[in-house]
Amino acid sequence: MIEAVIIEDEPRSKNLLQHLISNYSEGIRMLGSAEKVYDAIFLIQTKKTQLVFLDIELTDGKAFEVLNQFSPKDFITIFITGYDNYGIEAMKREALDYILKPLSLKELLKAIEKAKNKIKE
Repeated sequence: MIEAVIIEDEPRSKNLLQHLISNYSEGIRMLGSAEKVYDAIFLIQTKKTQLVFLDIELTDGKAFEVLNQFSPKDFITIFITGYDNYGIEAMKREALDYILKPLSLKELLKAIEKAKNKIKE
């Protein structure tokens, strides 16, 4: 079982993501969610998550501020965002995938499968 968290400040997007994961993907256990940078850092540290679904623009900052607190990073990051201009920075931060909103179930499941394979390694 892969333990995951969602860092997303838009309730509709967060709820949709949770719904898609719980109904269409096996082997993912959601440990919680956060909307703000500090809360995201605390959640990731305390839950020792393996997989983070991460929006770029949060209520009080950017996702990169969250990632700056983890070196080395011991979790996999899948960015899910409405902004296409952060892709290069996300890849520099070792993102496994970068999915643009509106969220596609096919893309999400493909990214989750990549994460499962990477965790198995």
